[in-house]
Amino acid sequence: MNRIYLLVTWLLVLSNLHAQQIEWATNVDYDNEVALKDGAYRAKTATGAPDVEKYGEYCKGGACLNVGKTASIWLTFSGTTPAKQILILESNGAGSILKVELIDAVTGNSTPVYENPVTPVNANYRLTRIVLPDKSMKPKMLKIKFSAKKEKQQIDAVGITESDEEFTLESVLKKFAKAPVSFNNEGNDASLNNLTSAFNASNINVLSVKKDIETLGAGLKPGESGNLGWNVNSEYGEIQPLITPDGLTLFFVRGDHPLNT
Repeated sequence: MNRIYLLVTWLLVLSNLHAQQIEWATNVDYDNEVALKDGAYRAKTATGAPDVEKYGEYCKGGACLNVGKTASIWLTFSGTTPAKQILILESNGAGSILKVELIDAVTGNSTPVYENPVTPVNANYRLTRIVLPDKSMKPKMLKIKFSAKKEKQQIDAVGITESDEEFTLESVLKKFAKAPVSFNNEGNDASLNNLTSAFNASNINVLSVKKDIETLGAGLKPGESGNLGWNVNSEYGEIQPLITPDGLTLFFVRGDHPLNT
Protein backbone atom coordinates (compact mmCIF):
# COMPACT_ATOMS: atom_id res chain seq x y z
CA MET A 1 0.00 0.00 0.00
CA ASN A 2 2.83 2.36 0.91
CA ARG A 3 4.52 1.64 -2.41
CA ILE A 4 1.35 2.52 -4.32
CA TYR A 5 0.95 5.74 -2.32
CA LEU A 6 4.56 6.72 -2.98
CA LEU A 7 4.20 5.95 -6.70
CA VAL A 8 1.04 8.06 -7.01
CA THR A 9 2.67 10.90 -5.08
CA TRP A 10 5.75 10.78 -7.31
CA LEU A 11 3.63 10.81 -10.47
CA LEU A 12 1.72 13.83 -9.18
CA VAL A 13 4.97 15.63 -8.44
CA LEU A 14 6.31 14.87 -11.91
CA SER A 15 3.05 16.03 -13.50
CA ASN A 16 3.15 19.29 -11.56
CA LEU A 17 6.79 19.92 -12.46
CA HIS A 18 6.07 19.23 -16.11
CA ALA A 19 3.11 21.61 -16.12
CA GLN A 20 5.25 24.43 -14.71
CA GLN A 21 7.95 24.18 -17.37
CA ILE A 22 8.36 26.90 -19.99
CA GLU A 23 9.36 26.23 -23.58
CA TRP A 24 11.52 29.08 -24.84
CA ALA A 25 11.72 30.12 -28.50
CA THR A 26 14.47 28.34 -30.40
CA ASN A 27 14.75 30.39 -33.58
CA VAL A 28 13.75 33.82 -34.88
CA ASP A 29 13.15 35.68 -38.14
CA TYR A 30 12.76 39.45 -38.27
CA ASP A 31 12.10 42.36 -40.60
CA ASN A 32 14.27 44.83 -38.70
CA GLU A 33 16.90 44.75 -35.96
CA VAL A 34 19.66 46.76 -34.36
CA ALA A 35 22.86 44.74 -34.63
CA LEU A 36 26.54 45.19 -33.89
CA LYS A 37 29.39 43.06 -35.24
CA ASP A 38 29.84 41.41 -31.86
CA GLY A 39 26.25 40.14 -31.98
CA ALA A 40 24.85 42.68 -29.52
CA TYR A 41 21.18 43.68 -29.79
CA ARG A 42 20.46 41.09 -32.50
CA ALA A 43 16.98 39.59 -32.82
CA LYS A 44 18.37 36.12 -32.07
CA THR A 45 19.08 37.20 -28.49
CA ALA A 46 15.32 36.92 -27.90
CA THR A 47 15.62 33.12 -28.15
CA GLY A 48 16.38 30.78 -25.27
CA ALA A 49 15.91 31.33 -21.55
CA PRO A 50 16.29 34.84 -20.02
CA ASP A 51 19.91 36.01 -20.08
CA VAL A 52 19.87 39.82 -19.89
CA GLU A 53 22.05 40.87 -16.96
CA LYS A 54 20.27 44.12 -16.05
CA TYR A 55 16.61 44.96 -16.62
CA GLY A 56 15.65 48.59 -17.21
CA GLU A 57 18.81 49.45 -19.14
CA TYR A 58 19.78 49.21 -22.80
CA CYS A 59 21.84 46.00 -22.65
CA LYS A 60 23.70 44.14 -25.38
CA GLY A 61 22.05 40.86 -24.40
CA GLY A 62 18.53 42.05 -25.28
CA ALA A 63 17.01 42.06 -28.77
CA CYS A 64 16.42 45.59 -30.08
CA LEU A 65 14.07 45.47 -33.04
CA ASN A 66 13.20 48.97 -34.18
CA VAL A 67 14.68 52.40 -34.76
CA GLY A 68 11.89 54.86 -35.41
CA LYS A 69 9.64 52.39 -37.24
CA THR A 70 7.45 49.38 -36.53
CA ALA A 71 9.10 45.96 -36.51
CA SER A 72 8.04 42.31 -36.28
CA ILE A 73 9.70 39.08 -35.22
CA TRP A 74 8.66 35.48 -35.89
CA LEU A 75 9.67 33.14 -33.07
CA THR A 76 9.78 29.36 -33.59
CA PHE A 77 8.68 26.66 -31.11
CA SER A 78 8.48 22.87 -31.24
CA GLY A 79 4.75 22.77 -32.00
CA THR A 80 4.19 20.10 -29.35
CA THR A 81 3.37 22.22 -26.27
CA PRO A 82 -0.38 22.77 -25.66
CA ALA A 83 -0.10 26.41 -24.66
CA LYS A 84 -2.12 27.99 -21.87
CA GLN A 85 0.07 31.07 -21.55
CA ILE A 86 2.48 33.16 -23.60
CA LEU A 87 5.23 34.94 -21.64
CA ILE A 88 7.09 37.91 -23.16
CA LEU A 89 9.91 39.39 -21.08
CA GLU A 90 10.40 43.06 -22.00
CA SER A 91 13.78 43.94 -20.50
CA ASN A 92 13.77 47.61 -21.49
CA GLY A 93 11.35 50.18 -22.91
CA ALA A 94 8.27 48.24 -21.79
CA GLY A 95 4.94 48.76 -23.50
CA SER A 96 6.00 48.55 -27.15
CA ILE A 97 4.03 45.43 -28.16
CA LEU A 98 1.24 46.16 -30.65
CA LYS A 99 0.07 42.67 -31.59
CA VAL A 100 0.80 38.99 -31.00
CA GLU A 101 -0.32 36.24 -33.39
CA LEU A 102 -0.15 32.50 -32.70
CA ILE A 103 0.37 30.08 -35.60
CA ASP A 104 -0.92 26.66 -34.57
CA ALA A 105 1.09 23.55 -35.48
CA VAL A 106 -1.99 21.34 -35.90
CA THR A 107 -4.38 23.49 -37.94
CA GLY A 108 -1.99 26.01 -39.48
CA ASN A 109 -4.33 28.76 -38.32
CA SER A 110 -2.95 32.19 -37.45
CA THR A 111 -4.88 33.70 -34.55
CA PRO A 112 -4.38 37.16 -33.02
CA VAL A 113 -4.19 36.59 -29.25
CA TYR A 114 -3.17 40.09 -28.19
CA GLU A 115 -3.74 43.48 -29.80
CA ASN A 116 -3.51 46.82 -28.09
CA PRO A 117 -2.52 50.38 -29.02
CA VAL A 118 0.73 51.44 -27.44
CA THR A 119 0.26 53.90 -24.57
CA PRO A 120 2.88 55.46 -22.26
CA VAL A 121 3.92 53.03 -19.53
CA ASN A 122 5.87 54.17 -16.48
CA ALA A 123 7.74 50.89 -16.31
CA ASN A 124 11.33 50.27 -17.32
CA TYR A 125 10.70 46.54 -17.82
CA ARG A 126 7.75 44.16 -17.79
CA LEU A 127 6.42 40.65 -18.15
CA THR A 128 3.55 40.56 -20.63
CA ARG A 129 1.54 37.42 -19.85
CA ILE A 130 -1.13 36.40 -22.38
CA VAL A 131 -3.57 33.85 -20.95
CA LEU A 132 -5.32 31.60 -23.47
CA PRO A 133 -8.82 30.15 -22.81
CA ASP A 134 -7.68 26.52 -23.04
CA LYS A 135 -4.82 24.32 -24.22
CA SER A 136 -6.20 23.54 -27.66
CA MET A 137 -3.48 25.37 -29.60
CA LYS A 138 0.11 24.17 -30.01
CA PRO A 139 2.20 27.09 -31.23
CA LYS A 140 4.80 26.43 -33.89
CA MET A 141 5.39 30.15 -34.26
CA LEU A 142 4.56 33.49 -32.64
CA LYS A 143 4.56 36.75 -34.55
CA ILE A 144 5.11 39.83 -32.37
CA LYS A 145 4.71 43.33 -33.79
CA PHE A 146 6.34 46.30 -32.05
CA SER A 147 5.53 50.00 -32.21
CA ALA A 148 7.88 52.70 -33.43
CA LYS A 149 6.78 55.00 -30.59
CA LYS A 150 9.10 53.44 -28.01
CA GLU A 151 12.86 53.96 -28.07
CA LYS A 152 15.40 51.30 -27.15
CA GLN A 153 12.73 48.71 -26.44
CA GLN A 154 14.25 45.27 -25.89
CA ILE A 155 13.04 41.70 -25.53
CA ASP A 156 14.97 39.26 -23.37
CA ALA A 157 13.02 36.04 -23.94
CA VAL A 158 9.67 34.65 -25.13
CA GLY A 159 8.16 31.42 -23.85
CA ILE A 160 5.01 29.32 -23.87
CA THR A 161 3.70 27.04 -21.14
CA GLU A 162 0.79 24.73 -20.45
CA SER A 163 0.87 25.72 -16.78
CA ASP A 164 -1.96 27.67 -15.10
CA GLU A 165 0.51 29.26 -12.68
CA GLU A 166 0.15 33.04 -12.34
CA PHE A 167 3.72 33.86 -13.30
CA THR A 168 5.32 37.18 -12.43
CA LEU A 169 8.48 38.68 -13.85
CA GLU A 170 10.22 38.03 -10.55
CA SER A 171 9.18 34.37 -10.37
CA VAL A 172 10.18 33.68 -13.98
CA LEU A 173 13.60 35.27 -13.62
CA LYS A 174 14.24 33.57 -10.29
CA LYS A 175 13.53 30.13 -11.73
CA PHE A 176 14.67 30.38 -15.35
CA ALA A 177 17.27 33.15 -15.74
CA LYS A 178 20.69 31.85 -16.76
CA ALA A 179 22.40 34.19 -14.26
CA PRO A 180 21.35 36.55 -11.44
CA VAL A 181 19.56 39.65 -12.73
CA SER A 182 19.83 43.22 -11.46
CA PHE A 183 17.33 46.05 -12.05
CA ASN A 184 17.39 49.75 -12.82
CA ASN A 185 14.41 51.04 -10.85
CA GLU A 186 14.97 54.77 -11.38
CA GLY A 187 11.56 56.17 -12.36
CA ASN A 188 10.08 52.68 -12.46
CA ASP A 189 6.57 51.95 -11.16
CA ALA A 190 6.85 48.41 -9.78
CA SER A 191 3.07 47.95 -9.94
CA LEU A 192 3.31 48.04 -13.75
CA ASN A 193 6.04 45.42 -14.13
CA ASN A 194 3.51 42.65 -14.72
CA LEU A 195 0.77 42.83 -17.36
CA THR A 196 -1.80 40.05 -17.68
CA SER A 197 -3.98 40.01 -20.79
CA ALA A 198 -6.80 37.50 -21.24
CA PHE A 199 -7.33 36.22 -24.77
CA ASN A 200 -10.00 38.28 -26.52
CA ALA A 201 -12.14 36.06 -28.74
CA SER A 202 -13.28 39.09 -30.77
CA ASN A 203 -9.73 39.29 -32.15
CA ILE A 204 -9.97 35.90 -33.82
CA ASN A 205 -9.22 36.16 -37.52
CA VAL A 206 -8.59 32.73 -38.98
CA LEU A 207 -6.40 33.16 -42.04
CA SER A 208 -6.10 29.54 -43.12
CA VAL A 209 -8.30 26.49 -42.77
CA LYS A 210 -8.14 22.86 -43.89
CA LYS A 211 -10.96 22.32 -46.37
CA ASP A 212 -11.32 20.59 -49.71
CA ILE A 213 -10.99 22.76 -52.81
CA GLU A 214 -14.70 22.50 -53.75
CA THR A 215 -15.74 23.82 -50.34
CA LEU A 216 -13.15 26.58 -50.51
CA GLY A 217 -14.35 27.70 -53.93
CA ALA A 218 -18.08 27.49 -53.19
CA GLY A 219 -19.86 30.82 -53.66
CA LEU A 220 -16.94 32.55 -55.36
CA LYS A 221 -17.55 34.39 -58.62
CA PRO A 222 -15.09 34.12 -61.56
CA GLY A 223 -12.04 36.25 -60.78
CA GLU A 224 -12.92 36.57 -57.09
CA SER A 225 -10.24 35.63 -54.54
CA GLY A 226 -10.76 33.11 -51.77
CA ASN A 227 -8.90 31.28 -49.02
CA LEU A 228 -7.23 28.09 -50.31
CA GLY A 229 -6.35 26.67 -46.93
CA TRP A 230 -3.18 26.18 -44.94
CA ASN A 231 -1.12 24.76 -47.84
CA VAL A 232 -1.37 28.11 -49.66
CA ASN A 233 -2.70 30.90 -47.46
CA SER A 234 -0.77 32.19 -44.47
CA GLU A 235 -0.63 35.27 -42.26
CA TYR A 236 1.18 37.07 -45.12
CA GLY A 237 -0.28 38.24 -48.44
CA GLU A 238 -0.37 35.74 -51.31
CA ILE A 239 -0.52 37.58 -54.66
CA GLN A 240 0.08 37.15 -58.43
CA PRO A 241 -1.19 33.55 -58.78
CA LEU A 242 -0.18 31.59 -61.88
CA ILE A 243 -1.49 28.10 -62.76
CA THR A 244 0.47 25.86 -65.14
CA PRO A 245 -1.28 24.77 -68.37
CA ASP A 246 -1.85 21.26 -67.02
CA GLY A 247 -3.71 22.71 -64.03
CA LEU A 248 -1.58 20.81 -61.53
CA THR A 249 0.77 23.49 -60.17
CA LEU A 250 0.10 26.91 -58.65
CA PHE A 251 2.81 29.56 -58.44
CA PHE A 252 2.36 32.72 -56.38
CA VAL A 253 4.23 35.48 -54.59
CA ARG A 254 4.14 35.71 -50.78
CA GLY A 255 4.54 39.35 -49.83
CA ASP A 256 6.14 40.77 -46.66
CA HIS A 257 7.63 37.43 -45.56
CA PRO A 258 10.74 37.99 -43.42
CA LEU A 259 12.83 35.67 -45.64
CA ASN A 260 12.06 37.65 -48.81
CA THR A 261 15.06 39.42 -50.35
